Amino acid sequence: MAPSVPRTRAAAALRMNQIALDNQSHMIRLLRAKLATERRESAATNEGLETKVSILERDLQIQRCDNHSLRNTVTQCHKDIDRRISQLVEAKKEHKTNQVALEASHKTIAGLTEIGFCMSKKIERMKAKNQQAR
Repeated sequence: MAPSVPRTRAAAALRMNQIALDNQSHMIRLLRAKLATERRESAATNEGLETKVSILERDLQIQRCDNHSLRNTVTQCHKDIDRRISQLVEAKKEHKTNQVALEASHKTIAGLTEIGFCMSKKIERMKAKNQQAR
C-alpha cells in the first residue's frame, strides 16, 4: 500500500491544483464580464458626459452671442445718448443766442415805443399850438 499513497497524494494534489485552476478560470471569467460591464457603463457615462459637454458648449456659444448683442446694443445706446447730448448742447447754445436776440429786440421795441410816445406828445403839442393860433 505504500507505493499507492504517494500516487494518491499526487493525484489529490493534482486534483487540488485543477480545482484551484478552475476557480481561477471562473474568477477570471467573472472579472472579464465585470470589466466588460464596467467598460459599457463607462462608455455610456462618457457618451452622456460628451452630450452634456456639447449642450453646455452650445449654451455657452448662445450666451456669448447674446452678450455680444447686448454689448452692441449698449454701445449703440451710448452713441445715441452722446448724440442726443450733443443736440441738447447745441439747442442750449441756440436758445441762449435766441434769448440774447429777443432781449435786444425788446430793448429796440422799448426804445422805439419811447420814441413813438415822445413823437405823439410833440404832435399833440403842435396840434394844441395850431389850435391856439387859430
